[in-house]
Amino acid sequence: MYARSILLIASLLQDVLASFLRVESGHQRILIDGRDPYVGFFTQIEFSELTCVSAVAIHCLKPLTGAEEIDILYSECERDHWKVAHYTNTKELYTLGKEVWARRLSIASPLELSIIDVQVESCGSSNSTTTVNDCRPSRIHPRRHGKQKSVIRAKDYERRRRKRSIEYVLPAVYRTDASPYEIPVDVVIPHDRTILVQPGVVLRFGDDVGLTIYGVLIVNGTETAPVMFEPHGESWKGLEFINAAQPSLLRYANVSGSLLGITVRSGIPPELDNVISTSNQYGFDIKTTSDVRIISSSALNSEKTGFRISTKVAKLAT
Repeated sequence: MYARSILLIASLLQDVLASFLRVESGHQRILIDGRDPYVGFFTQIEFSELTCVSAVAIHCLKPLTGAEEIDILYSECERDHWKVAHYTNTKELYTLGKEVWARRLSIASPLELSIIDVQVESCGSSNSTTTVNDCRPSRIHPRRHGKQKSVIRAKDYERRRRKRSIEYVLPAVYRTDASPYEIPVDVVIPHDRTILVQPGVVLRFGDDVGLTIYGVLIVNGTETAPVMFEPHGESWKGLEFINAAQPSLLRYANVSGSLLGITVRSGIPPELDNVISTSNQYGFDIKTTSDVRIISSSALNSEKTGFRISTKVAKLAT
């Protein structure tokens, strides 16, 4: 996997000079801690000096819709570790959740985006705690000329800080008589766990946190007592199913106010029976090689996509 070098004129707004920027683009395995690795495409920008970045506009041959899976990574030093920059986006404009100082910026995606122009919006700040002297010189390996790294590794420090700050004990059963439940951190159901949610339970999630299911989630709502997944504040992450070996079940459930809605990354998908996805960025986003069974379910007021299903067989029932 040899990266090819090109030259790109990137527009820096608000009085930041960067002249011409060197860009490398290529196809490599990308590993972000806490997520499944993927083989994807990257475009890496190297700034002439440490630059404060608040937003990035990405222009492609085919204009972005805003629904694409894109990771924005950055590094304060020329050879430092990559870090994940969290963002919100509208079509081609990606506004960072927190300003970052970067010597390098990388745009990575499982899709080939065919990027033709990048505009970097500077925050105009001069309060970086990183200096040129803080950056370690790159090591020289005389016997490795032309050899490229096979993996781009990135750390998600924001995710780690949230996990360390609050301890959360995952119950075997979310009980009706203990509802509502306030969930302030990301919750993971491991492969060897089955979690039951009783009728009428309300689960309220903190900002940017959600429920990731590797094991089994059984949601036993009823027509008169549905289970509610909702934000405590403005928004939460949503329900994310990854590499499940057994099917989960969501019956009479409402999922609202999240980024992912109900997303299946891989593995056996859940059976969805009378599930309503309301006011999420994505309603139902399902990628699997297994059968998908959806009964009397709907996506309402989705910001981006209501139903997006990639599978061999989908069984929709009313």
